Amino acid sequence: MNPSSSYMRSAPNWSQNQVQGSGLIWGPTTQRGASEPPGSSSWRTISPADQVADTKLVNPEDSPNPSSEVMANPLPPRTGPVVMALSRSITVDRSFYPDVSLTVPNGFKRDPQRFLTLSLEGTNQVRRRTFKACRDGSSACEDVEFNAELALLQSGPASLELLYNVGDVFPDSNNQGWGSQGLGFRAAVNLTPTFGIAIGGESQLDIDNAYCAVDTDCGQLKGRTLYAVASVAIPMSKAAKPPILTMSAGAGNGYYGFNSTGASDSQWGPFGSISYAFNEYIAIGVEYSGYAISGGLSVKPFKSVPLTGSLYVTDFLGNFPSYIENFCYNGDCSARLLGRLTYSF
Repeated sequence: MNPSSSYMRSAPNWSQNQVQGSGLIWGPTTQRGASEPPGSSSWRTISPADQVADTKLVNPEDSPNPSSEVMANPLPPRTGPVVMALSRSITVDRSFYPDVSLTVPNGFKRDPQRFLTLSLEGTNQVRRRTFKACRDGSSACEDVEFNAELALLQSGPASLELLYNVGDVFPDSNNQGWGSQGLGFRAAVNLTPTFGIAIGGESQLDIDNAYCAVDTDCGQLKGRTLYAVASVAIPMSKAAKPPILTMSAGAGNGYYGFNSTGASDSQWGPFGSISYAFNEYIAIGVEYSGYAISGGLSVKPFKSVPLTGSLYVTDFLGNFPSYIENFCYNGDCSARLLGRLTYSF
């Protein structure tokens, strides 16, 4: 065999035209033996000169690096985080963040990584009582409600939840405790990764026939409501877990439609909230629920545990809005505390 010669298979339509790394890329034949009829194939000897004319030999060092091809065609650029909800808190690219409001709902779809959220929400003093009445035991000042939010459906950018509410957790002169039980719903959809809308209803179905409206002697902390809300989250940096500015605005009845005549199913009004999360651990916010103006702090103390705690001050502006004085003791509204503790399973 002539060492300066090499052998290659002469096929009807294909010959080697490039060596790329350790693989072979084949292309249309540029030459064919004159004695070979179309469709035939046979071994034939080619000289180095023929080889150069017939094929293009590439030095492996000159061949493209497969990794460079990946770098030349990277994944689509990051357009921003995906924001979802777990009750009043949010998640940012599946990282848990604090609450973005306390009583006001948001519009983001539920995060599917958790199927159940439990919370306690309460106040140290309801408007219709005085601190003196609470101290001397003549009347209960505090009011606490229990909420459970169960994921029923997760489909793409949409979610549906079943809400269970106990309006009066502890017994007082008007109930034996664990009263005013109701069922509701929340349906939400993210129209973009950081913008969502939701409709919901709290305590829509009265389970124990013990329902009372908010701010009555047997009333609940919020009571029966229907609402529609939209929310937007604005990342304040390009970090993996950025500071987040969250804003929500909506309208509702009952607690959210509260005005000078109180709360009712036919009375609708606006509500909204603004929150700034410095990071995944701490956020500040202010909200207008229709019933009150409140502001405060929310924390998520553990990195990977969806436990949040929020403490807000409400009615800190005195008799503002002016219609609330009709529902405060002796027409004098003073600052009260609102709190919320939430965990998601």
